Amino acid sequence: MEVTHAIFDTSDGSANISRFISEEDLIDSIFYTCDLKKQGKVPVLELVECISSILSPENEKSGELNNLRNLLDPSHSDHPISLQEYHAGVKQWMHNLSNNSGSGDGVDVGEGILSDINSTGSSSDDMFCDLPDCKAKVADLEYCRARLAEENEQLVRQLETSEDSITQLSAELESLRRRLHAVNLDLDRWKTIENENQDLRYQISLIEEKEIFSKSEVQRLHKDMCSLTADNRESLEKLEILNTELNAQVMLKTSMQSSMHNLQADQEQIQKELEHLRSICDYYAEKSTS
Repeated sequence: MEVTHAIFDTSDGSANISRFISEEDLIDSIFYTCDLKKQGKVPVLELVECISSILSPENEKSGELNNLRNLLDPSHSDHPISLQEYHAGVKQWMHNLSNNSGSGDGVDVGEGILSDINSTGSSSDDMFCDLPDCKAKVADLEYCRARLAEENEQLVRQLETSEDSITQLSAELESLRRRLHAVNLDLDRWKTIENENQDLRYQISLIEEKEIFSKSEVQRLHKDMCSLTADNRESLEKLEILNTELNAQVMLKTSMQSSMHNLQADQEQIQKELEHLRSICDYYAEKSTS
């Protein structure tokens, strides 16, 4: 015998059938109600007490619950049983109650117990309505727990990533500080070289001025020599007369040539110094650009 109970949803003011619960659903729901920890097994005494709670007082005292307990736990050790064991025992117990009712033995008790169990779906809707709600709440809590665990793992990974990023940024910052220190040192050296280059430019300008003055002196002496040579040509006719003057002029010429030679030597020395300073300037210029 299988009885089907309809559970009505009246939350919107109308009686709409939301789902149907069979006799097996009623039996299984008692087991799930007792198995709060989801272990898959429930002690026999706890199941018997739960079934006892849905019976009327007169049927509860009939002694049939002891028969159920004997079927589920013959040794009375109150050991936990599985859903399959519980389901088989209760079905056998209800079958025995049905047979007793049909044979006329304990008709009132058997029919009364079956009536209590079968009427549980209609007269005690809260019990079967609460069970799905509990399951839904447990599922929601499990989902929330899993989601929070996932978010916690993500936060831990983000924290680890942030720590790695901070470590990497610290290393990069230290590297930038060292590079900045090196750049500052190079800048100081560049300023020093620039100052030295300015001194060299000033010295080169002085040497160039001396070179210009020397060239003008050489030109002037050359003009003087040319003038003296012209005078010597004009004085050839007066050679004998002006022999003494000529000798003096010759000596003067020799002296002037010596002076010119010395000036040329000075010019060559100045030219060498100028080239040396230019090479030094080019060397520091190349060093500063590199």
